[in-house]
Amino acid sequence: MDRLAAYVIEGYDSEKSKIPRCNATSCGAEVGLYLEESGTLDLRLTSQICDRLNEMEKESWSDYRWKKHQLRKEALGLVEDLAEKKSMRTVRRSSEEEKEAKERHWRVVNM
Repeated sequence: MDRLAAYVIEGYDSEKSKIPRCNATSCGAEVGLYLEESGTLDLRLTSQICDRLNEMEKESWSDYRWKKHQLRKEALGLVEDLAEKKSMRTVRRSSEEEKEAKERHWRVVNM
């Protein structure tokens, strides 16, 4: 929330500023009674602001996950290329041979 609060609260410093309270309509987080009563919460964020910040964070997380997925696919492709180069087979397995090899592998690993 600190990073997001800095978008909308000018001069926000997580070390010095009050803790922003989430008022997003989909937020189920509860704040302890002590924080409610002690005045240590920043209550300026409206539900509309919190909802927009929530959407921004979801978009950011979605982008992050997509990029990580792409990196994993790329790494897997590199591993498969390397495995093929290191393989002593002169021809690729047929789909039937591949299926049989996977079944044998599964039996060895799981039995």
